[in-house]
Amino acid sequence: MSEEGWKQDNTSYLVFACKKCHQYSYVKTTQKTKKCLRCGRMHRVGSILSEGKIVNGMTAALEMVKRKQAEFAEYPQFQAEQSFSIASKYNERECTEYNKRKRKKIFSLENEEQNFDVKFKEMLSDLSKTHTTFPSYLIAIMADKYAIPSKLLPSLIQKLVQQGILKYSNKNNLYFFSN
Repeated sequence: MSEEGWKQDNTSYLVFACKKCHQYSYVKTTQKTKKCLRCGRMHRVGSILSEGKIVNGMTAALEMVKRKQAEFAEYPQFQAEQSFSIASKYNERECTEYNKRKRKKIFSLENEEQNFDVKFKEMLSDLSKTHTTFPSYLIAIMADKYAIPSKLLPSLIQKLVQQGILKYSNKNNLYFFSN
Protein backbone atom coordinates (compact mmCIF):
# COMPACT_ATOMS: atom_id res chain seq x y z
CA MET A 1 0.00 0.00 0.00
CA SER A 2 1.24 3.43 -0.83
CA GLU A 3 0.69 6.29 1.53
CA GLU A 4 -1.39 9.12 0.25
CA GLY A 5 -0.49 12.54 1.49
CA TRP A 6 -1.00 16.13 0.59
CA LYS A 7 -0.06 16.94 -2.95
CA GLN A 8 1.34 20.32 -3.77
CA ASP A 9 -0.76 22.13 -6.33
CA ASN A 10 1.51 23.37 -9.11
CA THR A 11 -1.28 24.34 -11.49
CA SER A 12 -0.85 27.74 -13.07
CA TYR A 13 -3.50 30.31 -12.15
CA LEU A 14 -4.02 33.78 -13.55
CA VAL A 15 -4.98 36.49 -11.06
CA PHE A 16 -6.70 39.39 -12.82
CA ALA A 17 -9.10 42.28 -12.31
CA CYS A 18 -12.45 42.32 -14.07
CA LYS A 19 -12.53 44.92 -16.84
CA LYS A 20 -16.01 46.03 -15.86
CA CYS A 21 -16.20 46.07 -12.05
CA HIS A 22 -12.50 45.65 -11.14
CA GLN A 23 -13.21 42.71 -8.81
CA TYR A 24 -10.13 40.48 -8.58
CA SER A 25 -10.49 36.84 -9.46
CA TYR A 26 -8.39 33.84 -10.43
CA VAL A 27 -8.70 31.26 -13.18
CA LYS A 28 -6.71 28.27 -14.39
CA THR A 29 -4.61 29.24 -17.38
CA THR A 30 -5.92 26.14 -19.21
CA GLN A 31 -9.52 27.38 -19.08
CA LYS A 32 -10.97 29.24 -22.03
CA THR A 33 -13.27 31.67 -20.21
CA LYS A 34 -14.01 32.98 -16.72
CA LYS A 35 -17.23 34.66 -15.59
CA CYS A 36 -16.89 37.48 -13.06
CA LEU A 37 -18.68 36.52 -9.86
CA ARG A 38 -19.73 40.10 -9.13
CA CYS A 39 -20.99 41.51 -12.44
CA GLY A 40 -21.24 38.43 -14.67
CA ARG A 41 -18.93 39.65 -17.44
CA MET A 42 -17.27 36.86 -19.42
CA HIS A 43 -13.50 37.11 -19.89
CA ARG A 44 -11.48 35.14 -22.43
CA VAL A 45 -8.42 33.85 -20.63
CA GLY A 46 -6.26 34.13 -23.78
CA SER A 47 -6.95 37.85 -24.10
CA ILE A 48 -6.30 38.72 -20.43
CA LEU A 49 -3.12 36.67 -19.91
CA SER A 50 -0.96 39.77 -20.30
CA GLU A 51 -3.12 41.85 -17.92
CA GLY A 52 -2.83 39.63 -14.85
CA LYS A 53 -0.22 37.82 -12.87
CA ILE A 54 0.39 34.07 -13.08
CA VAL A 55 0.99 32.16 -9.84
CA ASN A 56 1.39 28.45 -9.08
CA GLY A 57 -1.18 26.83 -6.82
CA MET A 58 -4.73 27.66 -5.86
CA THR A 59 -3.78 28.72 -2.34
CA ALA A 60 -1.31 31.28 -3.67
CA ALA A 61 -3.90 32.52 -6.16
CA LEU A 62 -6.56 32.90 -3.49
CA GLU A 63 -4.21 34.76 -1.15
CA MET A 64 -3.17 37.12 -3.95
CA VAL A 65 -6.83 37.83 -4.79
CA LYS A 66 -7.52 38.68 -1.14
CA ARG A 67 -4.45 40.93 -0.94
CA LYS A 68 -5.23 42.72 -4.22
CA GLN A 69 -8.86 43.23 -3.22
CA ALA A 70 -7.78 44.69 0.13
CA GLU A 71 -5.39 47.08 -1.67
CA PHE A 72 -8.16 48.06 -4.05
CA ALA A 73 -10.47 48.92 -1.15
CA GLU A 74 -7.91 51.32 0.36
CA TYR A 75 -8.17 53.85 -2.49
CA PRO A 76 -10.22 56.87 -1.36
CA GLN A 77 -12.08 57.23 -4.68
CA PHE A 78 -13.75 53.88 -4.01
CA GLN A 79 -14.84 54.85 -0.49
CA ALA A 80 -17.20 57.73 -1.22
CA GLU A 81 -19.46 57.71 1.84
CA GLN A 82 -21.64 60.58 0.59
CA SER A 83 -22.78 58.59 -2.42
CA PHE A 84 -24.20 55.97 -0.05
CA SER A 85 -26.17 58.53 1.95
CA ILE A 86 -27.64 60.03 -1.22
CA ALA A 87 -28.56 56.56 -2.42
CA SER A 88 -30.23 55.73 0.88
CA LYS A 89 -32.38 58.90 0.76
CA TYR A 90 -33.39 58.04 -2.78
CA ASN A 91 -34.16 54.47 -1.80
CA GLU A 92 -36.21 55.64 1.19
CA ARG A 93 -38.45 57.70 -1.09
CA GLU A 94 -38.71 54.83 -3.54
CA CYS A 95 -39.57 52.44 -0.70
CA THR A 96 -42.47 54.58 0.53
CA GLU A 97 -43.87 54.79 -3.00
CA TYR A 98 -43.43 51.04 -3.40
CA ASN A 99 -45.21 50.42 -0.08
CA LYS A 100 -48.12 52.64 -1.18
CA ARG A 101 -48.44 50.66 -4.42
CA LYS A 102 -48.18 47.41 -2.48
CA ARG A 103 -50.94 48.48 -0.03
CA LYS A 104 -53.22 49.37 -2.95
CA LYS A 105 -52.48 46.00 -4.52
CA ILE A 106 -53.20 44.17 -1.25
CA PHE A 107 -56.46 46.10 -0.86
CA SER A 108 -57.51 45.24 -4.41
CA LEU A 109 -56.55 41.58 -3.81
CA GLU A 110 -58.71 41.51 -0.67
CA ASN A 111 -61.66 42.93 -2.62
CA GLU A 112 -60.99 40.46 -5.41
CA GLU A 113 -60.85 37.60 -2.90
CA GLN A 114 -64.21 38.69 -1.45
CA ASN A 115 -65.69 38.60 -4.95
CA PHE A 116 -64.27 35.12 -5.48
CA ASP A 117 -65.55 34.09 -2.05
CA VAL A 118 -69.12 34.67 -3.24
CA LYS A 119 -68.43 32.81 -6.49
CA PHE A 120 -66.79 29.98 -4.58
CA LYS A 121 -69.80 29.52 -2.27
CA GLU A 122 -72.09 29.52 -5.31
CA MET A 123 -69.88 26.93 -7.00
CA LEU A 124 -69.90 24.69 -3.89
CA SER A 125 -73.68 25.00 -3.67
CA ASP A 126 -74.04 23.86 -7.29
CA LEU A 127 -71.54 21.07 -6.72
CA SER A 128 -73.40 19.83 -3.63
CA LYS A 129 -76.60 19.50 -5.68
CA THR A 130 -75.00 16.79 -7.82
CA HIS A 131 -72.55 15.28 -5.28
CA THR A 132 -72.97 14.78 -1.55
CA THR A 133 -69.20 14.48 -1.06
CA PHE A 134 -66.42 15.54 -3.38
CA PRO A 135 -62.60 15.32 -3.51
CA SER A 136 -60.35 18.37 -3.70
CA TYR A 137 -59.48 17.78 -7.36
CA LEU A 138 -63.18 18.16 -8.24
CA ILE A 139 -63.16 21.54 -6.45
CA ALA A 140 -60.15 22.55 -8.56
CA ILE A 141 -61.90 21.51 -11.78
CA MET A 142 -65.07 23.39 -10.89
CA ALA A 143 -63.09 26.47 -9.79
CA ASP A 144 -61.48 26.54 -13.21
CA LYS A 145 -64.95 26.53 -14.83
CA TYR A 146 -66.05 29.37 -12.52
CA ALA A 147 -62.86 31.36 -13.37
CA ILE A 148 -61.58 31.27 -9.78
CA PRO A 149 -57.76 31.46 -9.75
CA SER A 150 -56.12 28.27 -8.48
CA LYS A 151 -53.76 30.28 -6.24
CA LEU A 152 -56.78 31.52 -4.24
CA LEU A 153 -58.31 28.05 -3.74
CA PRO A 154 -56.36 27.04 -0.61
CA SER A 155 -57.24 30.26 1.21
CA LEU A 156 -60.90 30.07 0.15
CA ILE A 157 -61.17 26.43 1.24
CA GLN A 158 -59.46 27.18 4.55
CA LYS A 159 -61.76 30.13 5.22
CA LEU A 160 -64.91 28.06 4.62
CA VAL A 161 -63.59 25.16 6.70
CA GLN A 162 -62.95 27.59 9.58
CA GLN A 163 -66.47 28.99 9.22
CA GLY A 164 -67.90 25.46 9.29
CA ILE A 165 -69.53 25.80 5.87
CA LEU A 166 -67.19 23.30 4.27
CA LYS A 167 -66.29 20.16 6.21
CA TYR A 168 -63.32 17.93 5.58
CA SER A 169 -63.16 14.21 6.28
CA ASN A 170 -59.60 13.08 6.95
CA LYS A 171 -60.68 9.46 6.68
CA ASN A 172 -61.79 9.64 3.03
CA ASN A 173 -60.15 12.90 1.93
CA LEU A 174 -63.55 14.24 0.92
CA TYR A 175 -65.34 17.52 1.46
CA PHE A 176 -68.94 18.05 2.59
CA PHE A 177 -70.82 21.28 1.92
CA SER A 178 -73.43 22.48 4.41
CA ASN A 179 -75.55 25.57 3.85
